[in-house]
Amino acid sequence: MYNLSIRGLGIMVDSEKSETAFLKSYLSSLESPIVFDVGSNRGQYSTKVLSINTNSEIYSFEPNPKLFGIISKLFAGKKFNPINLALGDTSGKIQFYDYESEDGQGTEHGSLYKDVIETLHHKKSIEFEVEIDTVDNFCIERSISHINLLKIDTEGHEMGVLLGAKNMLSTNSVSVIQIEFNEMNVISRVFLKDFMNLLADYKFYRILKNGFIPIDDYFAGYHEIFAWQNIIAVNKNSGYNPS
Repeated sequence: MYNLSIRGLGIMVDSEKSETAFLKSYLSSLESPIVFDVGSNRGQYSTKVLSINTNSEIYSFEPNPKLFGIISKLFAGKKFNPINLALGDTSGKIQFYDYESEDGQGTEHGSLYKDVIETLHHKKSIEFEVEIDTVDNFCIERSISHINLLKIDTEGHEMGVLLGAKNMLSTNSVSVIQIEFNEMNVISRVFLKDFMNLLADYKFYRILKNGFIPIDDYFAGYHEIFAWQNIIAVNKNSGYNPS
């Protein structure tokens, strides 16, 4: 009963069709949307964005040098900007972890948290150093004044990315944010309530197979479910109404 119930809330369900439907409903009508794909992996999300809106300007952030090598070869001639960088709430260098058996080739579970690899996935990890910066710094350097879609899939470090975007958020310069919320947030010690507190000017939705379900008045038993789910936060001034 519990498993069936949480699936009805958009938790632990296949996101492929629902994510595509969301991107179509939001990006299709925008002229030249600016999209930040934070945690790009092998560019799957960026590929989907460009298939929906070929005029998208994409900044695809991937700290793993092996995976960056893959995405840097994608989309020749498109407005696609691969960036070999982690994003967070600090600037400089930071340790990054992945599966030891992959010998640094890069997987979708690469994280700034060692326990994501060793505690959640019960594997030995390798550790290497990567560059890290903030959304705010990057936007200043590139003269980016607005982000239409900020997608963050950073294996538990989503809050860190948002804390590094405080200036952009405080000026309503980010229209829509997409994050994953799951068991990685146990490792990083971040509640859904923390996201809702930080993004007070946003309305939250879980993405379902065939639409969206609002996440309204806070109730811990409904909100703090540490299992895989795709969530969007829509700025109240964005003009976008999920349906």
